[in-house]
Amino acid sequence: AYDFSEYLQQLRKNVSKGILASIEREIEENYAENLSLKSLSEKYFINSAYLGQVFKKQFGLPFKDYLNNYRIDRAAELLLRSDEKVYIVAELVGYHNLDYFINRFVSVKGCTPTRFRNQNR
Repeated sequence: AYDFSEYLQQLRKNVSKGILASIEREIEENYAENLSLKSLSEKYFINSAYLGQVFKKQFGLPFKDYLNNYRIDRAAELLLRSDEKVYIVAELVGYHNLDYFINRFVSVKGCTPTRFRNQNR
């Protein structure tokens, strides 16, 4: 006999997958905005603690780390494709504090944005 609790568990899994796909798309389209787990959980009507758990399970990183890495990857692309100053690139990908941006960049890419640009062009 098909257990009702199994059904609920499967339903929850499917809903989570759909929401996670929507959130991933949201990050791709709005990564420079002030995204937070709290605002996304409110938008998709899901408990933020639960969303944090399923997000980490799906993507292997907490939401904030995933968002930071995504922003740094976009910044790296901009550094290589444009001649924009580093502080402009930081702003374009959602960082309004240059020192924080540089620290995040170094922790993800292993060097400063300027060095990254010079070494990879």
